[in-house]
Amino acid sequence: MYPLADLNESAPETGLYLAADFASGINVGSCAANPTDDDATETFTFRTSQDGEGADFAEFDYTVLSDGSITVVEAEVEDYERDVNGDWIAK
Repeated sequence: MYPLADLNESAPETGLYLAADFASGINVGSCAANPTDDDATETFTFRTSQDGEGADFAEFDYTVLSDGSITVVEAEVEDYERDVNGDWIAK
């Protein structure tokens, strides 16, 4: 992880850049050739604390196409699942 202020938009380097307050960030990576391109899939994990010591409670895998389209390939929330209506319910 890098401070968001370190991102050079004219020559971005691969990596995750986060604002000091974690309110925003940019993940620089490869563009996907198609929405389910395994070679360009990134994972974003939500944690229960900002210091990195908390547990993971949710994550999703996603791809980004060169036109900016984002596809969520897979998502998981600990102790929850989606029902037939698409609503989150406790497992």
